[in-house]
Amino acid sequence: LEALRLGFRTIAMEYNPVAYLILKATVEFPAKYADSGLFEETLREAKDMIGWAREHLAKFYSKNDGYIFARGIRCPFCKGVIPANGLGTVITKSERFSGRFLKITIDKQARAFTVDTCDEEPEGAWKFITVRKKGGVFTRCPYCGQEFKYRGRVETEAGLHPFSLWFTEHYTVLARLIEGLEGLDGLPPDIAEKALELHIPLVKQVGSTFLPIYGDEKEEKLFLSAVEALGRRALDLQPYLPMDEIPEESKWGSTARALGAVKWYALYNPRQLLVLSELSRYVAQRAEKLASSGGEFGAAVALYLAFSLSKLADYNTIATKWQGSAFKTGIGNTMRGESTIDFRNEYCEGNVVIMDLPWNLEPDVAETAAFTRTQGGILPVLRFLTEQFKGSGLGDRISVYLADATELSAVLEPGSVDV
Repeated sequence: LEALRLGFRTIAMEYNPVAYLILKATVEFPAKYADSGLFEETLREAKDMIGWAREHLAKFYSKNDGYIFARGIRCPFCKGVIPANGLGTVITKSERFSGRFLKITIDKQARAFTVDTCDEEPEGAWKFITVRKKGGVFTRCPYCGQEFKYRGRVETEAGLHPFSLWFTEHYTVLARLIEGLEGLDGLPPDIAEKALELHIPLVKQVGSTFLPIYGDEKEEKLFLSAVEALGRRALDLQPYLPMDEIPEESKWGSTARALGAVKWYALYNPRQLLVLSELSRYVAQRAEKLASSGGEFGAAVALYLAFSLSKLADYNTIATKWQGSAFKTGIGNTMRGESTIDFRNEYCEGNVVIMDLPWNLEPDVAETAAFTRTQGGILPVLRFLTEQFKGSGLGDRISVYLADATELSAVLEPGSVDV
């Protein structure tokens, strides 16, 4: 980028296809198409994409910024459903939020629980506590008081430990909907029941307030409507779903495989999967039209839209962590530097329509050129880059190749470069 801005003939190679596309989007396309309206056309397409999402996907969410889910596990002794989460009683340490404490109350006789939020540390609230012992991680059932192995490397004598069983059952539900196509004619009652048991919504964030939503019929219906839509549309959406198996040699994906989540789609809950696949189909169809009418320029516009989905997929999985420190409150990402996927007890889900897409793209920040307000959205970065190259005439001095740098002669003509 700096070499090109200085006016040098610039040649770049990348062997990784993703890095190659990022490099073209960062250097080559802004230099080539700054004067052809690359930013302006991408801004229009991004607004259309957000508008499409509001029209077609908003119906699967209530008005909120995002959710915190607990994983529903069953006690191996009394079979009561336990909301496994690592929040304790503190949702966030930041005092500017209301309802920032989580209060879970246990009814031992009914083997049930209630969820509430409050502004002060609740007394007597139940916490999901795990203890490391020889052989694994153990917890205690809040209903019957029995201690049991929650997770670990080795299965218990009774079979899978509850943490591993959660992933197996979650994967089974998705596989039945997507590959078994059991939801084509309506959502089977047992799948609906299991989905609500596995994915327990604790709270939702609405601005600076946290509201309890467990047992909220409206929220349950919204979630189940997404589960039903995934099953009904599974056949049409399969080309846009991550159907590949997680490779055995993938160290990062090894924790998922070990827990029974064999394919990449198992990294998402049904609503996340539905929304991501619908948006992937939208971008794929727009890419075909843009490329057919505008050639490389149109393909470049579509690439920036695709980048927003990449970020969306990173911040919307069953491994997205909740950040509730005094310095940061909100949803963290999945690809955060660990050598393997780090599954927390709870996970988060963003509201794609209200929060995620506008945050990923930031059309308002880009349109007003308020660069100091950006949180890393794609459009402000694109506008900044195109403004660096407007009127420079440097578009013909940059070449980016998807190639092996050890085979330069296969890419560059002999004598064309003086190194």
